[in-house]
Amino acid sequence: MNESTFRLLIVDDEPLARMRIRSFDLAARGYAIAGEAENGEQAWRMIEKLQPDIVIADIGMPILDGLGLLKRIRGMTSPPAVILLTCFEDFEKVQSAMRNGAVDYLTKLLLSEKEFIACLDRAVEDIRKARMQKHWTLRQLLQDRLLSGGASASASAEAPESELSIYKQFRLCLLRFPSHVKYDAAQLIDAYEKEEAPYSSFVIRLAEPLWAVLLTSSDTNHSAEFNAWTLHTLKQGFEECTVRGNQPLQSLTDPKYKWAQLPDALITCRKLLDHAFYEPKGTVIISESSPGEESSASNARLKALYAGIKKVTEDNDVNAIGTLLNTWQDEISFHLKPGMEQLKHAGFELSSCFREDVVLETEEGTVAVREWILAAIEQCEHVSSLSLIVKQLIDLINDKTMPNNRCRHEIREAIRYIRSRYQEDIDLVSVARQVNLSPSWFGTLFRNETGHSFLDFLQDYRLEQAKVMVAQSDLKIYEISTMVGITNPRYFSRLFSDKYRISPQDYRSKSRSKLLG
Repeated sequence: MNESTFRLLIVDDEPLARMRIRSFDLAARGYAIAGEAENGEQAWRMIEKLQPDIVIADIGMPILDGLGLLKRIRGMTSPPAVILLTCFEDFEKVQSAMRNGAVDYLTKLLLSEKEFIACLDRAVEDIRKARMQKHWTLRQLLQDRLLSGGASASASAEAPESELSIYKQFRLCLLRFPSHVKYDAAQLIDAYEKEEAPYSSFVIRLAEPLWAVLLTSSDTNHSAEFNAWTLHTLKQGFEECTVRGNQPLQSLTDPKYKWAQLPDALITCRKLLDHAFYEPKGTVIISESSPGEESSASNARLKALYAGIKKVTEDNDVNAIGTLLNTWQDEISFHLKPGMEQLKHAGFELSSCFREDVVLETEEGTVAVREWILAAIEQCEHVSSLSLIVKQLIDLINDKTMPNNRCRHEIREAIRYIRSRYQEDIDLVSVARQVNLSPSWFGTLFRNETGHSFLDFLQDYRLEQAKVMVAQSDLKIYEISTMVGITNPRYFSRLFSDKYRISPQDYRSKSRSKLLG
């Protein structure tokens, strides 16, 4: 749990005594004077506003002395620690003060900075222990409320219920970590728990991979300051998690003012996490500001995509498979934006486009494409992961259609290079250089291993990519020509017509008429 500087309230009717304490180098030891008062009555009015951690009060003061102030403070739900200042002749009052809950006392005569700070340090140690116990108790109570839908599970929870009454407003944040991450509670507490009066935050374990962070304020006013503190706390927590190599999705409710709203806040956070999946990591989702398409248009496009993927897989058209898979990813990521359960269903539909007997060779061994897709989607934690999954699937499919392992590795590397750089101005010489062969020997070897000349292979691959773009995009023909590495549009159109016995424009019209029915 992170703690800021400890705040002090100095209460003494003698200005010189207050000035003496102000002269101490308190900031270097983590202390700050939040305020000063001349008597106990004035101090009592200041405590609620200043929220000090420690009150240092003289025993003998007019209007309301130190003992009277102490008794009032002990009646608070969450009282600050009290250290009393006394003279030698106040021994009986000191005993009374200790019986009434003062954590320590100091004699004012010859008070040294070292002695004063040592006394503060002892008080802080007690404060930390009390806060740890209080936070543990409240975590248990809040966990019980969240998991049980708001009703206390036992009568033993009634006592700590009063502890919640000091918090006048709260916001609930939900964290979802990657499912393979087993996060230690102590690490999350260190990252997300803070105690900065009047604000506090609590880390609550839910069913993995979910954790909750409850951010509270004991002040009903200053909502803007509370909201700023909330976002700053979550940002710092996320940064600490990032340092440890894990980045949770984060959702956050609006401020709530009644504890009966806590279960509904959890439901809201769960829904918002589905939106966090599609936003940049580190974004705290507060509202459903960018929902996916609810209309049937996106589902209709997906249905057409599934039909197209199924067809090209049966035709073993590797280039078209890759293009359609990328289109599927774009439809999911930028248009439909389904929730996690709906995404898993979309993964199931995608896997069904492949025959049961189609397998991939992965580092773990041979696996059916259907099983690989389902397992990958199950582990998908963010839209960036979905992009990597699709890319990996395309690479695995490409590897499956590469010349067999008896083919020389230089040719396999050359084909991979062509598929990744076909948009660029590559030729036989540049690719031969990539695989450390002379151009003449590379050209002969390429034809022997693949059955095609280098130029024919490169040209066919470019045209296959262009064919998919012509059918599925609104790009102009000359733009597609440039994108696939053929800079002369007329030459491109002639090559396209020679290979497919139809012009690019007519092929586009024919493809769209089929799609429309």
